[in-house]
Amino acid sequence: MFGPVQMYTDINGAQQYRRVLKTDRMWFYPPDSPGHVGGSPPNADAFFRSRLFFWRPVGVWRYSLRCPRTDCPGKDKQVFLYKSGYHSKCRHVCDINGWYSMLTEVLACGPCNKTASGMGKSSSSKWGRFLAWDKSILSQLTPAHQAMFPVVLTVCRGVDKKVLQLMKDRTEGNTMAKVWRQVQENHCDEYLNRKDMYTTLLMDLLKPGSIVSSFRTNFKAPKQRWKLPSPRLLRHAFLLGEADKVEEYRTQILSTFGKVLKFDSTKKICKQLSGEGRGTAEWCTNIGNENSQIVSFVFTFEESTKMLKPIADGVIERYRLAGEDAPQLMYIDRGCCREHGETSVEVLFKDWVDNRMVIRLDAWHWMHRFDAAVRNDSHPKFGLFKSALAGTVFAYNKADMDLLVKAVRAGSDNNYSGLSDTELIHQRISSLTVKHYLRRITQGSQETFMLLDFAIETLKGNAGLDENGVPLFKSDTAIDEVWTQQQRHLECIQDPPNMPMYRVAKISSKNGIDIPYYTCMRGNNSLECFHSHLPKMIPGPNCAARPRCIY
Repeated sequence: MFGPVQMYTDINGAQQYRRVLKTDRMWFYPPDSPGHVGGSPPNADAFFRSRLFFWRPVGVWRYSLRCPRTDCPGKDKQVFLYKSGYHSKCRHVCDINGWYSMLTEVLACGPCNKTASGMGKSSSSKWGRFLAWDKSILSQLTPAHQAMFPVVLTVCRGVDKKVLQLMKDRTEGNTMAKVWRQVQENHCDEYLNRKDMYTTLLMDLLKPGSIVSSFRTNFKAPKQRWKLPSPRLLRHAFLLGEADKVEEYRTQILSTFGKVLKFDSTKKICKQLSGEGRGTAEWCTNIGNENSQIVSFVFTFEESTKMLKPIADGVIERYRLAGEDAPQLMYIDRGCCREHGETSVEVLFKDWVDNRMVIRLDAWHWMHRFDAAVRNDSHPKFGLFKSALAGTVFAYNKADMDLLVKAVRAGSDNNYSGLSDTELIHQRISSLTVKHYLRRITQGSQETFMLLDFAIETLKGNAGLDENGVPLFKSDTAIDEVWTQQQRHLECIQDPPNMPMYRVAKISSKNGIDIPYYTCMRGNNSLECFHSHLPKMIPGPNCAARPRCIY
């Protein structure tokens, strides 16, 4: 830790010697544990040493920091904090597989100390002094320098950021109790490895006939393993660390825009609210874009125009301030059209609708409405009916199909000459390949009406019966009622004219032929996936309102 011995002259003019801390590092590592027996018995402390982190942004980086006090006399002057020794308090930090100690330097403000001395304050020695690990000091550093601070400090201890990184995986079952068990296992393994090395060397010394065994030397017992902080403390440290990044996350969300928006709500995540926030929200409404990014979100007690008006006005104002053009298209799951007057969505986004934004109904939500007339989803003809629904609305792009067939044929020596294009598609092309390399287009409201009407009439007959003679539909009247209600939405599920619904994510090479890899921008599927993943992002079955916002 210390450099060469230096000589200096004190206030009395006498020559003194001192050892000064090294100014080129903040991490200090102990010597390696001994691996063999030397001339004397090993000391137990040599096997359980830990590293030291000495936080010195001014002493090492020569950083210029200002006094954090709002009433500092030198606030309007070019006055910076200077080093004023080191703090006597040592923090023990929980690492991923052990512990280490942490010290910090003390920074002082000259104008504050001078003012405090003139006012005769009894605590003038502490009035203008600050610890370098205080949040008011850390906030003055650049993001790159803040990232070099490895600890999230609690009241008495600290937790290394590498431990908290384990909590960032937003998957089901990744709770702080699981992280705590993993860290505890790492601590136990590290401690037992060090203890095993110490006892192994002692056993070598105690072999029969050795000098140490003849003198019956008493050896020092290995130190006890430090108790790991509780899962609750680790969770508290994680929330403290993430709370400092809320403004960064907010900036990322507020800088997200899109030309194709998706508007949808869910109740799944609100059921987990506990504590003071329980019962204060029933709906989580999200607005996403064509890149599966969240543009904005809000928790509301009810899904009404009055409650959703602030989020709509906020997003419209954000687009205006950023100079972004109004979105061209918005997909919703209901409320797309009304016989008289404006719909609720048209009222919320009136400024965009006036700028020719098109509102469309998600086709998959429209198809699910036919489930009300189906007997049950386990019926053998249920999958056939769903496939027929999709086939009446969408059709594959012929140019993409021809290019994919050409690429598949190029992978065979005889170009699969014995197979027709239809047979090749069914035998050699998987559904996943079709999903990513073929674009689909809507067939138009009239074509959809004729095809779906024919499919429904066909499945009303013998084609809709299973092997036991059970029909697919509850009754002919039930399917006719649903079909009559959904006919008015046939125009709402069609793609806007002259607007591409796919973007090229990359260019793939298949058997030497370049094929575009497409990503679909149509519908609310991306938001539906996000809603299904939301409950898994919260560790545990219940969570209070404030921690939920951080998660």
